[in-house]
Amino acid sequence: NITFRIKGNYRSLAMLAVMTATTITAFGTSLSLRYYVDATHHIEFPYSFSYVLNDQKVDDKVIETINASKHKLLLNEKLNYIRVPMKIDEGMGHGTSKFETIRYSDFVRISKELEKQYPGKVHTYPKIAGNQTFVVFSPATIGGLISYKGKTGTVGETQYHVLDEFSSPLFGSGILYQGDCLVVSDEAFETLSKGQKPQVFHGIIVSDPKNSLELAKSLQSVMPKDTKLFMYVTKYLGTYTYMGLFYFLGSFMSIVFILATGSIMYFKILSEALADKSKYDILKKVGMSRKEIKKAVSMQVGLSLILPLGVGILHSLFAIDALRRMLNISLVLPTAVAISIFALFYAVFYVATTKKFMKLVY
Repeated sequence: NITFRIKGNYRSLAMLAVMTATTITAFGTSLSLRYYVDATHHIEFPYSFSYVLNDQKVDDKVIETINASKHKLLLNEKLNYIRVPMKIDEGMGHGTSKFETIRYSDFVRISKELEKQYPGKVHTYPKIAGNQTFVVFSPATIGGLISYKGKTGTVGETQYHVLDEFSSPLFGSGILYQGDCLVVSDEAFETLSKGQKPQVFHGIIVSDPKNSLELAKSLQSVMPKDTKLFMYVTKYLGTYTYMGLFYFLGSFMSIVFILATGSIMYFKILSEALADKSKYDILKKVGMSRKEIKKAVSMQVGLSLILPLGVGILHSLFAIDALRRMLNISLVLPTAVAISIFALFYAVFYVATTKKFMKLVY
């Protein structure tokens, strides 16, 4: 009877499998993006405040303002950088690109300080020398077709060999830094910076940055009008407002699909129960017990639910894996949560359908 029902309802089962895959993918995606924000937000925006300015008087006012607030100063870093064009002659991304360029010693120093704030989240790199270099991407960089690793770039008349590339919260992903960073040896930096004045990047970390809106307003007032101040608190509030809306829409759509899928299954299986009622009446007359009939009913209902659930989960895993590759972060936890919640709803439908089935046939 089960084989007969599967052959007769393969179209319905296929449709339910598609709806299941859609539901898990939608819910898994909303959970994954929220998980991604929670996991990477501090790395993407490591500094509570950051700005580019070479003015010691303003720097002193900034520190005085922070010390006068309820927040504790945890880190105050300065980083000199220059902007240089490097020409790549091969592969994807060939052409001239401009890089924020810093000393290797500054990269090591700031990486060590950030590692204290975010253990295990900061990428380090062995010493370089001569014309060796590596590229540091912004933490906000997701995937991308352009790769510099192993290529040779030309700055002026000097060639530099790119040993590696990776993401690091060096400048963060604030409004002050949107490009890629080139890390060169200290000697190469001195050569490249001849004829241009390095810019000074300031990265400040304070305690309780999520509630630093009042301090942000105070710091904004001491900044020159033409100086842009990146404030973590405004980015945090904006990001979570947007992600909260996306999470609500994804969850709402998932609930709608869960109810739709469950309802279709429920009424489809119960229509089969009505069609099989006379057969179960015959089984009762020949001596089949209620326990035996319930076992047969549980198997029939269970397979009708498990088959589309299994196929749907398999399809959704491929979709979420594509999202994992794009975000470059493990999504095992949010995926497991999405599948578990959907399986729980399935279990509720299974119990309700089995009970109703038994009332109709016994």
